[in-house]
Amino acid sequence: MLPQWVRYGQSKLANRLYILALARRYPSLIVAAIHPGSVRTEIITTRSSMSQRLIGFFNFVLREEILTPEQGIASQLWAVSADKAKIRSGAFYEPVGKPGRSFKYEADEELANKLYDWTESELAKWKK
Repeated sequence: MLPQWVRYGQSKLANRLYILALARRYPSLIVAAIHPGSVRTEIITTRSSMSQRLIGFFNFVLREEILTPEQGIASQLWAVSADKAKIRSGAFYEPVGKPGRSFKYEADEELANKLYDWTESELAKWKK
């Protein structure tokens, strides 16, 4: 697998783990990871033609279309405007407002805690 896709996957896992840890630490808040879908922005359009074909292939297999930026914002708009009783804190949502697919490592509480503690440690270096 290409290194940039490994890094991309790790960043998505980190996002989901951090939200999980955040939800546990702050139960009075509603926090969720929101996936906008594949949106035709420079993140996609400036990739090599091989990467763009790979993105298109995965979207075809998953039966998802590549969205315009105007369509891509719908998930975030849903998250801020939906009935809060319908949003589970710590959850992951796919377009638009559907519970996301689960993967093995994203429910790893120990890994979530390590990520949260590491993030706090790194941010502490920048506090005045």
